[in-house]
Formats: sequence, C-alpha cells, structure tokens
Amino acid sequence: MFGKSQKFAQFRQFDLSSRMNQSWRSGTVSRFRFFGDGDSSIDRANEINLSSSSSFQDSGRVSENNPDYYRFTLRNSSSVKFNFQNRGEESIRFSIVDRTDRTISINGKRLFADLDSGNREKLGVRFSAGTYFIRIKTSEGNDERYSFRLRVNSRRNDD
Repeated sequence: MFGKSQKFAQFRQFDLSSRMNQSWRSGTVSRFRFFGDGDSSIDRANEINLSSSSSFQDSGRVSENNPDYYRFTLRNSSSVKFNFQNRGEESIRFSIVDRTDRTISINGKRLFADLDSGNREKLGVRFSAGTYFIRIKTSEGNDERYSFRLRVNSRRNDD
C-alpha cells in the first residue's frame, strides 16, 4: 500500500510541475503567492505584548492585497515612539488605526507615514489608555520588506 501512495505522490508532483512549466511558457502564471501568515486582517492582528517589555520590534513583508496588522494595548496614558523603515522596492504606508480600520487623528494630525524604498521615519505620540492597531500595507509591489520598532513610556514628563 505504501508503494501505491508513493507512486501517486510522484505522479501528482510531476503533474504539477508539468502544468506549471506549461503555464509559465504560455504566460498565464504571473507570480507565486504563499498564504497563511495569519495577520492580514485587523481581526487576526499580531499581538504586541507590552506587559513584559516597554519596547517591541519586528519585520515582515507585505503585498498589494496582503497587509500586516499588529495590536497593542496601553493600560495608562502613554507616550509611544515609533520607528518605521521601508526595506522594499515600492512605497509602504504605516498607519495607526482603530478597531474599524480608520487612521487615528490626535490633535488634528493623522497618524501615518508613507515611506519610499529605503526611507525611515520616526513618529512620537501620546495616547490615552486603550487598544490600537498598526496597519502596514503597500498599493504596489509584491513581498515588500519592512521593519518597525515601538517604545512605550507611561511617565508624564517624557514629552
């Protein structure tokens, strides 16, 4: 029985390779995508745990139809400093959004940074206690690399 399943697996792999080569030659395959990073919606945002540390950093990749989301919760009014960097080829937008995926405004300033390839930007904001989200997306490109860091200080005199 094992021999049969092994032959089936070999056939399926050969069949897939043949079809991909035929599609590639005919021009119908434009790019390959891997799904499953689990953070492409606000409901499945990566949790940033600030109870064990006052800073966090991460990096990742975004595509045109595959943004990344991160969620962080502040127990008290806090000053948060962000450092965003575009490490990809196309522009990337980093936004601080609410639960409804709308960009937050504080004191009349919308909290986002549009960064071209290789650029970085710092953003410092005082937030009220609550839950906030970071949305990272690109309107062009595939597999655009980014990195970011945030640092939280809940003391009032850090501004």
